[in-house]
Amino acid sequence: NDGLDRMFVTPVTNVYTRITPHVIQYGVENFFANIADVGNMINHGLQLKLPTAGKHAVRLVLNTSVGLGGILDVASYLGIYSQPEDFGQTLGYWGIMPGYYVMLPIIGPTTLRDGFGMLIDIPYDPMQHYNPLDHRLALQVLRTVDRRRSLQDVDDLIVGDAYVHIRSIYLQRRTFLISDGAPTETTIDEFDQFDEFD
Repeated sequence: NDGLDRMFVTPVTNVYTRITPHVIQYGVENFFANIADVGNMINHGLQLKLPTAGKHAVRLVLNTSVGLGGILDVASYLGIYSQPEDFGQTLGYWGIMPGYYVMLPIIGPTTLRDGFGMLIDIPYDPMQHYNPLDHRLALQVLRTVDRRRSLQDVDDLIVGDAYVHIRSIYLQRRTFLISDGAPTETTIDEFDQFDEFD
């Protein structure tokens, strides 16, 4: 993954960032965030967080219509903010433990629970139903570049062993998202199983 990132993804992202006006980058980011709100809405519903699911439904309607297909984030301007949610978080919410941490080729860091969650999320991703296929692939590449652009500033924060650092950040972030930011007593337990690798 590190080799692919250094040889291909980062150079392409750097060119994209340099030649693309900021307003277009902002529109691309909003467009993909609007698509993600479909999964956010479904997973909030599966967690019985019905008011939040309804809020994402309102976001979808506003941003897809008034926001020109999601290019403009009208909902956030009106104070209706997105709360990212996926099926891995839904499983965690209902008590499923993360299992082993794994670094998958191309996909990157995940756990057994979250990896399974990704498979369930695929059918609810509107991008997977977009045709023709070549347009869909182009959009997937653009989404990958946009996601990597959003992580550029994080590179400078990685110190020491990059693998251990990324693993720690990933697991802590997932615990934070699943608990909606509330403190938990399970955080240390989730990391104990990895001590022998430090």
